[in-house]
Amino acid sequence: MTTTRLVLRELTRHPVRSAACILGVAAGAGAYLLLVGAAHGFLGHFAALTRLSGTDVVVHRARATSPWGSSLTPAEIAALAELPGVTGVSRMALGKTAVLGDHYFLVFGLDSAGPLARALPLLSGRLPRSGADEAVIGVIAAKRLALAPAATLELRGRRVTVTGVYRSSHALLDNGAVVGVELVQALFNLHDGVNLALLTVADPRSRDAIAATVTRHYSGLEAGAADAWVSMYGQMALVESFARLIALVALFVAMLGVSSLLHVALAERTGELAVLRAIGWTRARVARLVLAETAVLASAGAVAAVPLAELVLRLTAALQAQAAGFLPVHVALSLVPETVAVTLAAGLLGAIGPLVRAVRIPPARALRMP
Repeated sequence: MTTTRLVLRELTRHPVRSAACILGVAAGAGAYLLLVGAAHGFLGHFAALTRLSGTDVVVHRARATSPWGSSLTPAEIAALAELPGVTGVSRMALGKTAVLGDHYFLVFGLDSAGPLARALPLLSGRLPRSGADEAVIGVIAAKRLALAPAATLELRGRRVTVTGVYRSSHALLDNGAVVGVELVQALFNLHDGVNLALLTVADPRSRDAIAATVTRHYSGLEAGAADAWVSMYGQMALVESFARLIALVALFVAMLGVSSLLHVALAERTGELAVLRAIGWTRARVARLVLAETAVLASAGAVAAVPLAELVLRLTAALQAQAAGFLPVHVALSLVPETVAVTLAAGLLGAIGPLVRAVRIPPARALRMP
């Protein structure tokens, strides 16, 4: 009997155990897909903020570990506006605070007449006026916190009037509030500074050259293209690394369960494996049999992880959970090959124990079979 037929026979002979193995792998692989996808999505949302306004170059404080750790002075903003090829400079100030039980509510301070504020598609109401204690709320935050135009929102002890609701189609922005730059400066003690400067240039092909000019001529500043500026922050990259580490732990925990089930399965098949050894199967061929079974289970689990993760995302969005604004809307298909590869690697590692047990079964064991 060929190895393939033996594998299929064993998996179909114990359908409940096989299904349990596949579900265990799917849970671990699904966790990997969700966590790494959420980290990718979180960083992608920040990059999307600049694309929304047509920004070409983002400038921040050199060696800042996150956007919140960056601070630019009015003099630096003015100097950036004078650079050859720069047609506009918009300021962005950022803050995060607790609002109505939401412990990570993002507040974006924008120039009221700037391109990013003007690009916000309002569903109702109007934009906040410059210098006023007013805010527009993203549609996700508005639904979750039951806010509408004319409602009052308290930000760090300051009462702010909601003047409108917007939908940007970028979950991070839609999960927070947009106010005037001056209000964020007052709320978060930024004085007259801002966190980021968003540059628009006359010729988009020159954006890399302009970014290099800013970094070279201003020792305290660093600039990058709008579609890659988030990658310059070490803290933001740490988010993705940490998410991947936690996802790997979840996956390996799932594979330990699969390893235990394989141990049980091999214990039941000791006599069968002994017979195979007695009729001429080598240790290498027995090892290939165990690895083939593991590979089939891991592959099936990795494939099942995709609809499982998609179901979790849909349920989270349907329940309007707080995390819905930060999770991706759908599974990132670009992460599926990586998830399959990591799941197979985890499966092979989990199979080491059962594999060692299988190859140590002596052919003579077949002679003691009843």
